[in-house]
Amino acid sequence: MNCCVWLHRSGRRCAAFLSFPICQSISALPAIQSSLANFPRLSHLCDPYGSAKGLPKSLLSPCSGITDSFFQQKPVFCSSRKTSMQASAPKSDNEPQTSEIAGSAGRRFAVFVTGYASEYAERTYGGYGNMFARLLGDPGEAWDVFLVVEGKFPTEEELAKYEGFVLTGSRHDAHANDSWILQLCTVLQSLHEKRKKMLGVCFGHQVLSRALGGKTGRTEVGWEIGVKNVTLTDAISSKSYGSGLPRILKVLQSHRDQVLELPPGGELLGSSEKTGIEVFAIGEHVLGIQGHPEYTKDVLLDMIDSRCALGIIEEAAANMAKASILAYEDDKEILRNLCKAFLKRQHV
Repeated sequence: MNCCVWLHRSGRRCAAFLSFPICQSISALPAIQSSLANFPRLSHLCDPYGSAKGLPKSLLSPCSGITDSFFQQKPVFCSSRKTSMQASAPKSDNEPQTSEIAGSAGRRFAVFVTGYASEYAERTYGGYGNMFARLLGDPGEAWDVFLVVEGKFPTEEELAKYEGFVLTGSRHDAHANDSWILQLCTVLQSLHEKRKKMLGVCFGHQVLSRALGGKTGRTEVGWEIGVKNVTLTDAISSKSYGSGLPRILKVLQSHRDQVLELPPGGELLGSSEKTGIEVFAIGEHVLGIQGHPEYTKDVLLDMIDSRCALGIIEEAAANMAKASILAYEDDKEILRNLCKAFLKRQHV
């Protein structure tokens, strides 16, 4: 059977019949993604490893092997950096890209993009803003993406609209003094005073610590990359989002900078063999995680190959990291649920 995909461009609807057979599995979906390469609004919805969850049911005609069970979880529609999914007037350079998920917007969250993902991750998943909105978004929510790495910040009035904020990873150093990093620190200090929920990942984890009075920097242990064990402390069980967690989490990692000292009021929630502060919190409104809940294995494998080719990572270390990724399953769903519970659960 052939697959029919409905495509939208410039407000028009057309049908593209892709000439390849659908078999008894979803293994043909990578071919869909390849065929949709010229349709950036849709191509990122296809998981390159054949997962149908990201592909809206309305885009596929009935075919064997793809059943209703694959679509029980509603997909998250996220715009790319250059394309908005909203049928609205063009946005100015200072306006965020907005993704409304499965209905009218209710709760509102913001993603502060602090650096661009790899070319592969930008092309395949739409970049870090998209990756986090899809990871953490639920029906009825709106997620706005701000390219703070380009100096594009929300105003004070706009900041008040959001229940929570997510800070992404970055190639930049959180301890650097670029103007946008200093401005970001000022914004984070203001949000901290207002007790707004802030989730920082990798660079975001480090810059949160720095902004709130901790210390970050490069360490002598070098790269920590691959699937690594993070041991959680007893303190996490006292958090509203920390119940029922296993003692050890397998987490995708890619960093050589670390949080070296906790900010005032900070609690250590997790550590690993090379990184003393893997997870920290302040109260119920700040959570920093050094690992990458938003990554998939293909993203990290591509990153390792790219950095190895550039001489940033030694070949032996790259091979060990790739071996760990292929040998172990990371606890992505546990991390996703932890992050969502932190952002969205009201603490009494």
